[in-house]
Amino acid sequence: MTFDNVVRGYDYIEVKPVYHIGFLDFTLFEYHPEFFAKYHISNEKDGYQYTDKFHLYVIELNHTEMATEEDKKHKIDTWAKLFKATTWEEIKMITSANPSMNSTAEEIFAANSDFMIAEQCRVREDNIIHERRMKEALAEKENIIAEQAEEISIKDDKIAEQAKELKEQAELIAILQKQLEEKGIKD
Repeated sequence: MTFDNVVRGYDYIEVKPVYHIGFLDFTLFEYHPEFFAKYHISNEKDGYQYTDKFHLYVIELNHTEMATEEDKKHKIDTWAKLFKATTWEEIKMITSANPSMNSTAEEIFAANSDFMIAEQCRVREDNIIHERRMKEALAEKENIIAEQAEEISIKDDKIAEQAKELKEQAELIAILQKQLEEKGIKD
């Protein structure tokens, strides 16, 4: 949607009309549900319309029961049914009575086909990212384990050194005790 299609030097009266049509699958204003609403920009004080070339249309797909005879005359309710359809069979039934909708149905099919391919690519990319993160997490945990193993090895060496010192001290005590016994001194 663009509202800047007037060439420099021309009057804004020359701007081409712009239409935005929003198909919503929810109620836009909770306390003001409506099937088909037309909005325009107007002055807040007196309601004077800013321009008649900027159109904002909103179709609430969940309120097709509120379609007026005018809406039905212009087949807005049929378009709503097309966008609410959940199967290709449903789409074919809706468009079979209205040939002008066939191209839209084909576009929906193409868009959804592309969407399915895009979705498969997204899932594949997500899996690649997940696998990379898992590998990174595994490598990090392996690094932590290696660091802890190194710390344990250092502590084992210290324990072995202390055990050796204790053994030497025990041997020294045994020698001293033997010397004391030989001299006749007992505990």
